[in-house]
Amino acid sequence: MDETFSLAVVVDDDPDIALAARLALRDMFERIETLTTPADLLPFLKRESPDAVLLDLNFERAATDGKEGLESLDRIM
Repeated sequence: MDETFSLAVVVDDDPDIALAARLALRDMFERIETLTTPADLLPFLKRESPDAVLLDLNFERAATDGKEGLESLDRIM
């Protein structure tokens, strides 16, 4: 089955991770958008309806608890 979806959004502050995600998802989605901060996600979701969101959990330097990503997930849900 070669089904593709319309839109995926990747939210990650590391450009290498964003590129890797783009490459991994390119055969599954017609369009892939990348955002660098979770603050950009809510305005994006007001304009677009992605089929999938790939959300990094840690944006603050040295953070490992996932708090930022989980708070962002809570807001978008």
